[in-house]
Amino acid sequence: MNRHISVPSYDHVNLFAEDFPSTRHQEDSPLRIHVGNIPFLWTVDDLCKQFLVFGPIKDPEIVSNERGSKGFGFITFLRRSDGVNAIRVKNGSIADGRKITHRLALRTESTRRIVIVAR
Repeated sequence: MNRHISVPSYDHVNLFAEDFPSTRHQEDSPLRIHVGNIPFLWTVDDLCKQFLVFGPIKDPEIVSNERGSKGFGFITFLRRSDGVNAIRVKNGSIADGRKITHRLALRTESTRRIVIVAR
């Protein structure tokens, strides 16, 4: 039985979709996911513990400012299939009383690197 994951659409440009076309030889390419509404006291180690059971990961990150955690982070799965499985299983799970969201990491237009060439 094939299971599919439904990811909400956003007003963002999904640049990662361009990086990961759905071709058979790239099905297990890396996949970066956004983890939202995480407890403010979580460390990167806490984030990693939630996802290592799904497969190898890299580049775990909890976004913070001068006041501390902003309540979201990112993690990259080395295999796309592991990331898709993690989103399917973990989305909506409860951690420390908070409903955690998991989805594909989307890059907005404002974070796209701009290169200006002078003539």
